[in-house]
Amino acid sequence: MGAAIEQAIELKKITVANLADRFGVRRPSVYGWIRSGRIDKGKLPELYAYFADVVGPEHWGLPPGTPLYPGVAPTPRSPTPGDPGPDQIAIERVLLKVSAGVTGFSVEHVDGNGIPIFIGAQWLAKRGYKPEHLFALTVSGDSMEPSLYDGDLVIINTGDTKPVDEAVFVINYEGEVIIKRLWRDAGEWWLTSDNPRHKPKRCHKQSLLIGRVVRRYTEHI
Repeated sequence: MGAAIEQAIELKKITVANLADRFGVRRPSVYGWIRSGRIDKGKLPELYAYFADVVGPEHWGLPPGTPLYPGVAPTPRSPTPGDPGPDQIAIERVLLKVSAGVTGFSVEHVDGNGIPIFIGAQWLAKRGYKPEHLFALTVSGDSMEPSLYDGDLVIINTGDTKPVDEAVFVINYEGEVIIKRLWRDAGEWWLTSDNPRHKPKRCHKQSLLIGRVVRRYTEHI
C-alpha cells in the first residue's frame, strides 16, 4: 500500500506536502504511510477515492475490478484548486535558510499557505526548466520596486546560477537572502536594486547566487 501511494503521488504530479495539506496531516505522517503502508482508518476511504483515477485496485493488493472502497466515488477528473490536472506542475512555496560563508542553502517549506503555485508543464518544457529546481518565494522589502513589490511571489530556478548582466537573482549575501539585479561594470559584478534609494553592493566571494528569478506574481499593475 505504501508503494501504491508513492506511485500515485508521482502519477498525479503532486508532492508529499500537497498530499499532507489535502488530508490535513503533517508531512511525517505521509512519509509514514509510504514507508509502512499503515494508514489511519479514517483516511483510507478518502485516499482510495482521491487516487482512484490514477491507481487501480490491483496496486492496492486487491483483485482487478474490485471497487476501491464501498460507497466512495472516485475523484472527478476535472481540475480543482487542489488537483489541477496532469498539465500543471506544483511549485512549492518555501523559505530559504542561509549562513554567512556557507556555499549552500536549505529549504523550509511554508506551512499554512495552502495551495502551491501551479505552472503549466508546457511552459516549463519550452524553457528547459526542471520542476525539482524551482521554488516559490515571497518578496520582502522595497529594494526591487517598481519591478518587485513587498509581498509579491517569485519563482526561482536554482539550476541556473551563472551570472548574467541585468538578470535578477536570489542571493546569499553574507548570510542574508536578498533579491538583486546583477550588473557588470569594469570587469566586476555588482548587486543592484531597481529602487534608486538602495546603493549597489559589490558581488564578492561570499555572494552566492542561489537561483535566477524566472517568473513573478504581483497585484501591482
